[in-house]
This record gives sequence, structure tokens and C-alpha cells, in this order.
Amino acid sequence: MNISSRIEQLPVEQQPVEILRWANATFKPTASGPSWVQFTSFGPQGLVITDMLRELGLLEHTRIVSVDTHYLFPETYALIEDATKYFGLEEKLRIYRSKEGSRAMFEKAFGEKLWKVDLKLFEFLTKVEPTRRALEDLGVKAWITGRRKSQGGVRKDIPLVEVDGSDGRVKINPLANWDMERVWSYIKGRGLPYNSLHDDGFLSIGDIFTTERTGKGESEREGRWKQFKGKTECGMHLAKDSGSFRDLERRSDRVRKGYLWDFDASKRALDLGIALVSCA
Repeated sequence: MNISSRIEQLPVEQQPVEILRWANATFKPTASGPSWVQFTSFGPQGLVITDMLRELGLLEHTRIVSVDTHYLFPETYALIEDATKYFGLEEKLRIYRSKEGSRAMFEKAFGEKLWKVDLKLFEFLTKVEPTRRALEDLGVKAWITGRRKSQGGVRKDIPLVEVDGSDGRVKINPLANWDMERVWSYIKGRGLPYNSLHDDGFLSIGDIFTTERTGKGESEREGRWKQFKGKTECGMHLAKDSGSFRDLERRSDRVRKGYLWDFDASKRALDLGIALVSCA
């Protein structure tokens, strides 16, 4: 019997704790540090898992990793600060960003609306590539996510433990069998900090331009990517082959070189007193 099947025989409220204990016992630290980490966007599920890790005394055995896309809500950045203090993550939290390092530099390289022109490339640069870089940098053998079956879409069949098809790493979903009501009951019962946008009609929160309030009767992730029909995932959890990664890296290099040339040419023209005419 595999680990998912064995733990799924337990009451649903016990499953996350048992799978976290299993992860810590199974993936031993290396000379460079922990070999399993928690990835979190500081959404409700991530907060629950971090609290469980603290209660189990496992925070010292892992790292907490988050990806900053440069376009999070101000309320999300505020929550990251609050949660870092609340859980004592000052030495544990690792935040990864695009290779450009800041929103200003990212927009210099790719323009202000890459997400609108090429969403796949935008998500590769701001989410997928930083995630892969974090996994490599930290020597990760297994990572904890906050995905749940009840979120629907491609998540409706996720097991407690799976192997990522793109790199063979183990991916652990402690709350796979929890519903949203159980998550919020835990948060409120424990008095955990959470994103204030949840009190304003946002059930699932991502980037500022792909997140909207969830309408009455809509499922929790229907407030994400409404303008992109049929889209439910950002790509961080979708397996990709090495060829597709290389294609996206080559595309990003072409776009970056084009924008940097245009940026520098415009600056030189202004320095020389040449008026620029826009067709926009």
C-alpha cells in the first residue's frame, strides 16, 4: 500500500499532520541543509500548513519558500510581513523572484504588460523559472504545497503524495482532502493572520491583474484568470518537458533583448535632445 492510500484511511483532520511527519522522517537533511521545503503563497492553505509545522516542531527541519511575481496585491505583501513575524520565519523564509530581481527591472526588460501580450511567457518568467531555480538552489527532494481536491480543475484528483512528471521530485499535498470550510475553521479557530482581501470577496488571490472578486455561486478559484477562458493554473504545478522550458527561455531572451535595445535607444535620443514621436 502506498503512503497516500495508507494515510487516506485516517480521519481527514489527522491526515495533514501524519503526512508532514512522514515527510520529515523520509527526506533527511543533507550537508547543505533541509531536503524538503514548504512552498507557499501565504494563502489560507499555506498558513494552515505553516502553523501545523510550527506545532509539530518541524519548522527547524525545513525552509519556507515563496515566489514574488512583482505584481502581488499590497495586502499580500503586508500579510507576508505579518506572517513572517507571527511564525518567526525571519531565518527560514526564502523569497524567489524573476532573474531581473525587481518590478522596475522586469518591466525594463519585458515591458509593463507582458502578462497581457504573452501570459505563458510572463508566468514562466515570474513563477515557473523562479520555482525551478529555488528547487535547484535549495537541493529540494520533496516540496509541500497547499493544493486541495475541492479547488476543482486539474486539482480534483491530486493525491496526498505524487511525483512531479517534469523532474521526479516528490510533491506532497497535506490538505488534499480538506474543503475550504475546514481550512477557514482552522484559521479562525487558531487566530492565524490572513489576507484582508478575503474579507472583501476574494476567495483565491494571485496577481493584481488576474484576480477578481468571486461572484455569488462561483467556486473559489473562479475569481482567477476570468479574462482567460478555461485557464485554472499558473503553470507552477503543471509538468513540462525540458524542450518546452528551452523554448520559453529562448523566447524570453529575444523579448528581453528587444526591449532593452528600445529602452536604451529612447534614452540616447532624449539625451541628444531628439523628440520622440509615438504612434500609440
